[in-house]
Amino acid sequence: MVHSSDDGHVIAQLDSIGIVCFTRNPKDQELELLVRSSNTVIDAGVAGGLLYVVARDDLVSGIDPRVRATLERMIKRNGGRTGSSAVVVLSGGFVAAMVRSALAGLVMVGASRKHIRVFSTAAEACAWLAPEHGYSERELFSAWQTATAHLPRARDGAAGPR
Repeated sequence: MVHSSDDGHVIAQLDSIGIVCFTRNPKDQELELLVRSSNTVIDAGVAGGLLYVVARDDLVSGIDPRVRATLERMIKRNGGRTGSSAVVVLSGGFVAAMVRSALAGLVMVGASRKHIRVFSTAAEACAWLAPEHGYSERELFSAWQTATAHLPRARDGAAGPR
């Protein structure tokens, strides 16, 4: 189910897994929708997770402080009630590698290090995340492809399951 979508983002749901992709900085109302949809799943007693994909080329400024604060609030609010989640930074190059490293570092020092992993492709993230929530890798990757089909940048470098 797609909650919100335009030429720069998608916020969708595959049962217990939120599928989110931004090819630009998210708007405040999109972050609010992400929080509401995640809380709905968690409040229903489902150990939901998130496939959060950043497919921006303008990562020079690093992690958007609003996004970081939103994700931190979600982690703190939902604590041990959530399942595993994956963050994907699709962009290539040195800056993207630094962003992935910074995110991985934040995850490692936090209490959620067993539940959140950082990846460079959606395929890798789906391979790890799908079995954590009882899906096949192909099922989750297919849902991600369907939800993001209108976002050409999201497909770059996202080779599917073997």
